[in-house]
Amino acid sequence: MNSIVHEDLDNPDDVVFYEIWNCSRETWLAEEATKPYRNAPFEQAGPMVIERTLNWLVSAGEWGSRLTSGKHH
Repeated sequence: MNSIVHEDLDNPDDVVFYEIWNCSRETWLAEEATKPYRNAPFEQAGPMVIERTLNWLVSAGEWGSRLTSGKHH
């Protein structure tokens, strides 16, 4: 698993946190989503978190890293 946090330069109140997992959506939901540690960052952020959404993305390309494919593109 890899985790990345981004701040939006044009909207400093917007922060995007995403994780890259090497498993299916079904496996993640069954095995990872319910683990207690998953809520800690959001509990610590408290009232700063206005909205939290989950999106499932598929890598369409990668350059300069091996985060999603294990191969250098």
